[in-house]
Amino acid sequence: MMQKKKLSYLSLVLILFTTLTVQAQLIKPCPDELVPRYDKDKRMWGYSDLFGIMLLEPIYTKVSPFRQNLAVVQKGDLSGVINCDGMVVLPLQYEKLTDYRNGKIWALKGGLWGLLDDKGRTVLPHQYQEINPIMSTELTWVSKDKKWGLVDEVKGKILCPLQYDMVQVISANATLVKSGEYFGVANHVNCNYLLPLNLEHVKRLTQFELLFEQNKKWGIFHISGKMISEPQYDSIGLALPNLFLVKKQNKYGLVNQQGLAQLPIEYDSVGTFSSGYAPVMQKGLYGYTTRMGKVYIPVSYEAAKPFIQGQAAVKKNGKWGIIDIRNQTIVPFEFDKIEGNDKNTLWVLVKAGKYELFPVGAKQYTAGQSYEKVYPNDSTVVIRVIRDGQFYFYNSLTNHLAFNTAFESAEPLYEGYSIVKQLGKSGVVNDKGVLVIPTVYDQIAPVANTKQKEWFVAKNGMWGLRNDTKVIWPETYEWVYPSGNGLFKVKKEGKFGVVNYNMQPQGEIAYDEISVTGPEFPAVVGKSKKKGLLQNNGQLITPNKYDSIVYCGASQFKAYSGKTVSLIKASGEATKTKWKDTGYWGEGLIAFNAKDKWGFANSSMEEIILPQFEQVGVFYKGLAPAVLKGKTGIINKSGKWVIEPDYDRFAQIDGVKGIVLEKAGKEYAVSDRGKVMLIESSK
Repeated sequence: MMQKKKLSYLSLVLILFTTLTVQAQLIKPCPDELVPRYDKDKRMWGYSDLFGIMLLEPIYTKVSPFRQNLAVVQKGDLSGVINCDGMVVLPLQYEKLTDYRNGKIWALKGGLWGLLDDKGRTVLPHQYQEINPIMSTELTWVSKDKKWGLVDEVKGKILCPLQYDMVQVISANATLVKSGEYFGVANHVNCNYLLPLNLEHVKRLTQFELLFEQNKKWGIFHISGKMISEPQYDSIGLALPNLFLVKKQNKYGLVNQQGLAQLPIEYDSVGTFSSGYAPVMQKGLYGYTTRMGKVYIPVSYEAAKPFIQGQAAVKKNGKWGIIDIRNQTIVPFEFDKIEGNDKNTLWVLVKAGKYELFPVGAKQYTAGQSYEKVYPNDSTVVIRVIRDGQFYFYNSLTNHLAFNTAFESAEPLYEGYSIVKQLGKSGVVNDKGVLVIPTVYDQIAPVANTKQKEWFVAKNGMWGLRNDTKVIWPETYEWVYPSGNGLFKVKKEGKFGVVNYNMQPQGEIAYDEISVTGPEFPAVVGKSKKKGLLQNNGQLITPNKYDSIVYCGASQFKAYSGKTVSLIKASGEATKTKWKDTGYWGEGLIAFNAKDKWGFANSSMEEIILPQFEQVGVFYKGLAPAVLKGKTGIINKSGKWVIEPDYDRFAQIDGVKGIVLEKAGKEYAVSDRGKVMLIESSK
């Protein structure tokens, strides 16, 4: 009997062990080496090991890395989920999917978001137009009929009712909400208000602090939920990290992170902190306070500027001087004006219309040479000064002239060289005072994209090339333009072409024009009023047969011949289109015009978005502006409105990048997620 019990016990242990083993096998993690891999031949994505050997067949147009043993994949415009073995967990029927977290995933279907579990069962039905998951939590803000509420994904329940017009997550604990004209801050536990829903304005002051306005007064709130200061101030700014500049009843002071007054609110102004001190004004006189609120330099000066490396320009008895942090005089009070340069390395002292220079940080002042004009913001240590109508170079470290040579004019030193002029002729001097190119030329221009520091030099209207030791080309060309890789576009005897660094022509110099905008090569060249494309070896890859050729991005050109528009690749391969015009390539799509309406096509000339718009921009991060019936909105690559056409016009920053919308005179930036944000005016 005892033996039977022992056998039963052993059987039970074996059964439990077997069950646990099976479960462990079912939830085993994906191999670490299972990574996304693009197959160039099939032009599809799959998954490979670290050596590039495909483990899951490349059959997808887009894939994501595996997370929690699952990966979101896409075929065409539809997405689904697979496991480590390539088995479909969620069918590819969704327009968009988030990543899994807490065993749940948000899925977009029919333009509406719903919440699914890891087996594809519906937790929350597809009913939300927008979602905003909160990072590092199990919470997501959802929008339905333009009202926002908060969802607990784990419980699958609404935590905050759909009631807000706008939500902006400010931390893992709280969200800024708006209802009607008023703002508030709601917590993520039970949606109670950390700040009441009656605030007129809310601004982010730092990463952790918000300013809020209530009854025309401002307060400070920490995003953790702590009230730093009740609304009592006319204005609040940031003086230093954890130190706030406040205004109350037309007086200024400083408040710390606990909301306590660090500097009494009794000053007419408080300036910018520098070197640990900020100028303060009281009853028309200035002194300096520390960040602890101690007025270390008494209020006694008529004017004061911020400290620079332990020195400050101040005014006393109508004259300016310089003091140190101990309030000791460094430069006597005898100047009409004192300014620091942009680099904070020099003081410019002005007296009776003459200029002196005094290095910032110098301990002792001695009256030195005065100048008619100085250039303290030249970008190097050696700067230009004018004395007796001539240019000289001054060393700001030694407080003396770098050398005694005078010039009629001089450009700022750049990389140790300056283009100068003597007796009406140009040359080049280095920062040691050596004329490396004699002053015998009519014009000199610095050259970029060459082997070393070089200049184009001109005599009698003809240009040559030389460096700081020798002549590379004699003056041969009527016009020259550096084009990179040791090549130059030139004009000789009225014709254009390309030469190399050794003046050897690349093909013939025989064209009426050559482009200097767009890519350097292929270059657009003109001959007998017809345009072609010239490669960097001087060979025509497109003959001169088009009326005009324009670069349109993605290493392609659009060419016009009569009413026909062709697209030409950098290889010279030309494809005639059936369109009236095209726009600029962006993210694999190009705008085209057919019957005076604009749409988008792909690189295979397939019309992906049918022509329906009066005007379009360029795709950037999956979005493009479009105009329909006189109103502007934002579309995605499926041609669907991400932002409804309710704006007056659009602009794209840098021509093709970030999108700005305008409405009723106000400008709005468009985020990567298709949200609009008001651009505050700097006026």
